[in-house]
Amino acid sequence: MFSAIPAFSKKGDIIVADEGVHWGIQNGLYLSRSTVVYFKHNDMDSLSKTLENITSKYKGTKNLRRYIVVEALYQVDLVFHLCFFVSFTYLYHVSNEHL
Repeated sequence: MFSAIPAFSKKGDIIVADEGVHWGIQNGLYLSRSTVVYFKHNDMDSLSKTLENITSKYKGTKNLRRYIVVEALYQVDLVFHLCFFVSFTYLYHVSNEHL
């Protein structure tokens, strides 16, 4: 899985990732050379605030690609809130082409 992340993202992209993602995904995030910002594990409020901060910080930047990286199932927790996740991709204009 971690090898797919660098294939889609590149230096200059912004990746917002759940801090609870598996180490293999974290390695892929590192290899992508993108700017990675973590939000609190499975916390939709934290995700929303993080996306708001990024949106305001990079407002007016052209060709900025943003991704949200989560896992659907975690080893120690519940299932990720996929319906909220999809609504955030539209609300904050995050790339949702790879869902």
